[in-house]
Amino acid sequence: MLSSKKSFLIKSIKLFEAKFTYRFFQLLKISNHMSKLKMASTVLFFTILLLASCKKDPIAIGNVDCNTVSYASIIAPLLTASCNTSGCHNAGSNKGDLTTYAKVSIYVNNGTFKKEVLTDQSMPTSGPLTSEQLGQVQCWLDSGAPNN
Repeated sequence: MLSSKKSFLIKSIKLFEAKFTYRFFQLLKISNHMSKLKMASTVLFFTILLLASCKKDPIAIGNVDCNTVSYASIIAPLLTASCNTSGCHNAGSNKGDLTTYAKVSIYVNNGTFKKEVLTDQSMPTSGPLTSEQLGQVQCWLDSGAPNN
């Protein structure tokens, strides 16, 4: 009879150990998941903070002779070289076609052109315009963006 009680006791202890071990590892998994989540949240927070603080300095708009700036001689070639590339603002682009004066004037008239090129300097995405080019765009816009 003693051996059956001992056997029962040993089985009970083993069952308790198995349940305890299972529960312990379940808690460990949850804890590990939470720490990974905390770490990922912390990394994401500092990445956003870093990116927000790393805004590039705007390029100064250069002084140019506005009498030399025209759509045909300066602005159209600038748009062709910097904006009308494949995948950007070429003919039929869903991002906005900047291949003709009529199509460019849509963005000039609604303020998008000035905002993205001069104010935010977010366009062109291929690289920033030079100070002189920004000055030429400014002159052209200040003169009413004529088709000359």
